[in-house]
Amino acid sequence: MRAWIPALALVLVAGAAHAGVSGLLGHTVVGTTTDGLTRRIQLRADGTYRITVSDGSVSTGTWSTQGAKLCYLRIQPKPGSNDVNPLCVEGLDGHKLGDAWTTTGHHGLQMKMTVVRGP
Repeated sequence: MRAWIPALALVLVAGAAHAGVSGLLGHTVVGTTTDGLTRRIQLRADGTYRITVSDGSVSTGTWSTQGAKLCYLRIQPKPGSNDVNPLCVEGLDGHKLGDAWTTTGHHGLQMKMTVVRGP
């Protein structure tokens, strides 16, 4: 019985860490900034992410939450020496499929966000 207690604690902690963004997992968050770029953000339950930008760029890595912030640790392409990594942003927690809202992106640009079905 004692052997499963640490495993259960780990599952509960992992579940709590994803609770704020659980409505986004398995779906795509589409964000369009005022500069005209669209980002398609896919968060996976295994803690990985993929962001595809309308300019053709793609980044992948891992994600975690810190309170109400979602933090992206970019792996590919390798971050430059001036890049913030991990990059932590607000405004994604508590949303689910079908939600639409406006938030401020990390460059200070307004982003119109929508959660759409599937990856």
